Amino acid sequence: AEYMGVPTVMSHWCCFIPPKARKPSQSIPVLKVTTTRPTLNQGSLQDIAKNWKTDLAAVWQRPVTELPIDTDLPRICSKISVKMEGKDFEFLPDGQSTPLEIVLCKLCYAIAGEESAVDCRAKFREATSSQGEISNMFRAFLASAGLDSRVINILKLCHQKIMFPAYYYLKHCLGKYGELRDSRGKWQVDVNVTMSGEICVRHRKGQRSAKVTENGEPEFEFVWELGVLTDPSTTQLKDVWVTILDTPRFHSTLSVPQRREVIKQVSDHKLVALTSESKRRLSEMVDSLLRDTVIEAMKRISYRSQQDQSEVNL
Repeated sequence: AEYMGVPTVMSHWCCFIPPKARKPSQSIPVLKVTTTRPTLNQGSLQDIAKNWKTDLAAVWQRPVTELPIDTDLPRICSKISVKMEGKDFEFLPDGQSTPLEIVLCKLCYAIAGEESAVDCRAKFREATSSQGEISNMFRAFLASAGLDSRVINILKLCHQKIMFPAYYYLKHCLGKYGELRDSRGKWQVDVNVTMSGEICVRHRKGQRSAKVTENGEPEFEFVWELGVLTDPSTTQLKDVWVTILDTPRFHSTLSVPQRREVIKQVSDHKLVALTSESKRRLSEMVDSLLRDTVIEAMKRISYRSQQDQSEVNL
């Protein structure tokens, strides 16, 4: 299948937008949010989307034992990156570390220091030394290891349930094009400890239209990001945002008006974070869509004129 000349999904996984480059929104006072979150059965999608930041904070407040960290982290740990001031680093690799252990130790090192990381490694290896399901052993480790509270609070931002409120908001913004499916294997989590001590957690996921073409391919697809910025103590969410990374990628069978409508939905809600090069490509794409629309209209006019002339000749 042919796609329009717009950036591919995979080319934007490593896009990093410094939190300071964004206009900070009002901090979310964690202790004042409600502890219950409406579901699709309890309220409209519009109501859920309206309160998505408060709902996300309420999910974050739940005890670690009530969140799917023990099942999600072992599953996606190979796609979690931990950085300090935007740069990757290693923590005492010894050839025996599992991907999950590496993520935990790097989080402890970046947030609480080397002693915390060394202690985490020893306790994790002890907790997972026996045979059994890793999720069960990891759950027991989280409950008994006594990890730094800041590390626990960041782990509470690294699971799928934390994304649900933002996902509903995204669906609402896309309107009638909001029926989406996950793109398998395209979930990535980046944790960055800034120089000021603030911690930024970014989830990136690929989504595709639930509507497919005759050969089973999605009508469009894109990568979006949920970003959360905490204060150094990780007791407050300073900023929360949703962004679509670059423009959606369309299948060739999606009509020009439909493509333009999708772009308009994304643009109206200011969901797109574009580089200068991407802005140029978007401008060219919109110009192309307008040009194609005009050409099609001219063809129809020409065709009707020919028909009228034929009737006259008859």
